[in-house]
Amino acid sequence: MALFEVSAHPDNTVARARSAIVLLDNIIRSLALTALDAHDPVASVFVPRSVPSVTLPVASYPSPVTPTALQPTGGAGCSCSALSLGQNWSLTAKYTPLWGYTAAWPVEWDESEIRKEESRRLVWSALSLASAHNSHDSAFSEVPLDFHVIQPHNVSQVRDSGI
Repeated sequence: MALFEVSAHPDNTVARARSAIVLLDNIIRSLALTALDAHDPVASVFVPRSVPSVTLPVASYPSPVTPTALQPTGGAGCSCSALSLGQNWSLTAKYTPLWGYTAAWPVEWDESEIRKEESRRLVWSALSLASAHNSHDSAFSEVPLDFHVIQPHNVSQVRDSGI
């Protein structure tokens, strides 16, 4: 709904867009989606009123494909499609045809890990949307909103999940 409201359509207004983003932000806050990884020892944690920093982990998370799957085939170029949902899930065309080129999940993940990753993706998409809206507000001398998702200290994020 928020993405629709910020898009060009006949009834588009700043008020409607703002209301939809605020609703999305409140849903994310209510479901604590920004804190999914708060108890993970390798999750990045950002302290309020300080410069965000990230310490690289000693071990990394498993990759959704082996490194050899990323090697170009038949010459120059990248075979990044090997990482796509369309290449890794046979039902993509049936259930999510427009998401064929989005990143796939590691094959060893169970449904709960996939749900957590999709929640992370929702949070990052909402962050992009809220940031763009605040940039719009700033450009037009409006006071930007204090969205939950744009505050680094509200987010605990696992680093380099291999996606």
